[in-house]
Amino acid sequence: MQSAYLLVTHGSRDIRPQIAIDQLRDRIEQRLSIPVGAAVLECAPTELHEQIEEFSRQHKSLSEIKIVPLFLLPGVHVKEDIPEQLAIAQSRINPKLELLPHLGSHAGMVEVLASRIAQIPADARILMSHGSRRAGGNAPIEEIASMINAISAYWSVEPKLETRILELKQQGC
Repeated sequence: MQSAYLLVTHGSRDIRPQIAIDQLRDRIEQRLSIPVGAAVLECAPTELHEQIEEFSRQHKSLSEIKIVPLFLLPGVHVKEDIPEQLAIAQSRINPKLELLPHLGSHAGMVEVLASRIAQIPADARILMSHGSRRAGGNAPIEEIASMINAISAYWSVEPKLETRILELKQQGC
């Protein structure tokens, strides 16, 4: 019997994130020589549990599917939405589903970000995140941004990317 990995991302109407995830999936699959899939939580024609079920049908010999949430923070999607979808899928398929820790929980994440961002010549750097409306929900992003000498911007709440770019322009960047 065989294990596999399923990478889970937020999802986007923009095709570029999906292209990047497909490339990542292919690289991991080549390196590990086991099936690796990709699924999205939002902006997809099917629910996450249906994507998991389809992945299971495509790989009938699997005994286990390890779900890897590619999320920086343990927000609602990581703590509630993904586990709920996994429970639905688990009730419908045989392979055991194992939810692994979200990407941002990796101990070396800040060091990886700092190393990568330092390689990019720039007068200023912006760490972009989805953002949370919950009180204190963006504090971890603010902390990470500070640690990697960047400022934060958010997709769903202020300060948005456009706001941060204008601020940086006004500062002469």
